[in-house]
Amino acid sequence: MKPKLLTVDDSKTIRSIIKKMLSEYQCEVIEAADGIEGLAKVRQEEPSLVILDIDMPGMNGLELLMNLRNDDRFMDTPVMMLTSKSKPENIRIAKELGIASFIAKPFKREIFISRILKVMPLNPV
Repeated sequence: MKPKLLTVDDSKTIRSIIKKMLSEYQCEVIEAADGIEGLAKVRQEEPSLVILDIDMPGMNGLELLMNLRNDDRFMDTPVMMLTSKSKPENIRIAKELGIASFIAKPFKREIFISRILKVMPLNPV
């Protein structure tokens, strides 16, 4: 079964970039436009990895991360933060909540893919 990756970002452009970058690998990319939709998709799809922005309407990425860590089913689901909001306080909170990686926007494809591969194996198409 192909791994599922959920990207949660209010920027459709960022979600499209991520989907295109991951199209070279055998995985399913699921998208959500905000934290509320992201939480629903996590519960429905049970992704292997969640890639979160911090600054989103409704429920931000840190709030979504806290929800995941407080749910026994998803407390160990790997989460990467991909955001332009790289304030030290946000990084500290995300690390305390057990993120797998923190990547600042703008980002390079090579760094993004290498960080994912540290968390989970992906096979080329």
